[in-house]
Amino acid sequence: KMVLGKKYRGSFDKVLLKYTDDVLENIELIDKEHIFITHAGANVDCIKAVYKKVKEMNYFDNIYIQRAGCTISSHCGPNTLGLMYLSKLF
Repeated sequence: KMVLGKKYRGSFDKVLLKYTDDVLENIELIDKEHIFITHAGANVDCIKAVYKKVKEMNYFDNIYIQRAGCTISSHCGPNTLGLMYLSKLF
């Protein structure tokens, strides 16, 4: 399920790190086996910064970086970046 949680303001690189903090705020509810950093052509440095932040949490067994498919890319546009994971609630 994809939802818009909130709108962020500021420079893109700082916004991505704040977004990462917000998404992983309740980390104990997230399955630790896999997390995906999915993007639609985002800047490589921004992707690396998010990867580094997730890696430093030392929680996930596997961190994957993947390119978003054509539907997400066309609806969300360039520089889209999101974190996908499985919730322990289901």
